[in-house]
Amino acid sequence: MDPIDRRMMLGAAGLAGVAAMTKLASAGPLSPPPGPVGATGQTLDDIYNRVARTDVGVAEPRIPVQSLPGSATALHVITEPGSYYLTGNIQGVAGKNGIEVHASRVDIDLSGFSMVGAAGSMSAVRQIDGLEQLSVHDGLITDWSEFGVYAFFSPFSRVERIKLARIVDRAVIVNFGSVVTDCSVRQCGGRTLSVESLGLIARCITDQCGSPSIYGQNRILVTDCVAHRSGQGVVVEGGGRIERCQAIECGLGIGGGSDTVVTGCVVSQAVVGISAAEGPLLELK
Repeated sequence: MDPIDRRMMLGAAGLAGVAAMTKLASAGPLSPPPGPVGATGQTLDDIYNRVARTDVGVAEPRIPVQSLPGSATALHVITEPGSYYLTGNIQGVAGKNGIEVHASRVDIDLSGFSMVGAAGSMSAVRQIDGLEQLSVHDGLITDWSEFGVYAFFSPFSRVERIKLARIVDRAVIVNFGSVVTDCSVRQCGGRTLSVESLGLIARCITDQCGSPSIYGQNRILVTDCVAHRSGQGVVVEGGGRIERCQAIECGLGIGGGSDTVVTGCVVSQAVVGISAAEGPLLELK
């Protein structure tokens, strides 16, 4: 067969194949089904809520707090390390904590929801003593009869971007090596924001709170915070540093214990502006 004839036959066969495929591809209906257009799969929020980034950027499963059972002392109990999130508000009841944590290395994302206490309710979030690494962030905690976030014997914890109001005892108490940042607190009692040692309190605001309203025990850095209308505004007991803080309408504006550095701070309308024990350094700028 002539080469030209062979090429013509192959070309004709190819065109026939394309025509057959086109006929099959056009066999389905082109008109959409009646009714409004709706989602047919999971949304990005659905997918995001099921996974969380780890420190190395790898996704891990997230667990809804509201799916967890309660106990005689709590509405919901966390018993395993991992990442947890709220799917709605939590309403407290008398005699119980909102979330009770019985594990280390737990992250709780409030997801912008509220944990609202009731008369006689205990703490919003409480980690059992002797554990560590509790993280609570991004939500609202109000009206609890004990603590907002309690991790008193839980080192290396984090509380971030929480609004707290009307907590009878301390709004936040965490142990050494812990961090409290970007929180606003109103009308809470006790040592309102309290880090025991070797930690950080940054960019927090307290209003009409207990005394002192921002407190670090030993070797704490408190920076860029505001304390308004409390018996004592910002106090660090020993070996710490208080930077760029403001105290307004407090009995004692700023208190520095032994070897504490106070720098770049402003105190106004206080009975006592800045009080220092032996050995602190007051840096004036």
